[in-house]
Amino acid sequence: MNFEEHIATITPLEEGYLYSVEYKGDETDVLDILLDRWDDTEYLVDYFDKKSDLLHEGYFTEKEIANSVGNVIRDVNRLKIKLAKASKTGKLHQFFKPYTKGIQTRHLEPLKKAYGTMPRSMLRLYAVCLQDGSYIICGGAIKLTKNVDGDEELQKERARLNRLRDYLKQEGIEDTEQLDLLILDLEEDK
Repeated sequence: MNFEEHIATITPLEEGYLYSVEYKGDETDVLDILLDRWDDTEYLVDYFDKKSDLLHEGYFTEKEIANSVGNVIRDVNRLKIKLAKASKTGKLHQFFKPYTKGIQTRHLEPLKKAYGTMPRSMLRLYAVCLQDGSYIICGGAIKLTKNVDGDEELQKERARLNRLRDYLKQEGIEDTEQLDLLILDLEEDK
């Protein structure tokens, strides 16, 4: 699967430091979509209702849909503030952690994830970090299982993250200067 076929553009959120992928068929970038969904009571009730089997399996202590919805909404509002602060202060490296736990060479691992702000948060954001320390958010999810393999949605997000990394590598994108040229090419192809 060619990842370029799925990208409409990459949106600068904090020029030269934080970006978000906009996928074809979407009206805005993926970060904006995720934050809106995670702050939408109706969406969350429907989501937890559809995933009630995972919610009740007990990886997270909260098993009630109403409480889970409230926790996610509180968490996403704090997450927005934390992300904005990390972005403005140039400390995204403290916000995003290596995707794979136990990676000793943290600065060399391009696959990153960020957690929500609450203890045992269900929220995850996924990004690829370029060599110059800029981040491209490509997805996110509400995690209800201990392992990614326990949830199809998390598996899709992992695949999306790997495809973005591979696409950037294929295009020779290592820093924001090269990324900005790629964005110009993507904009021309729109």
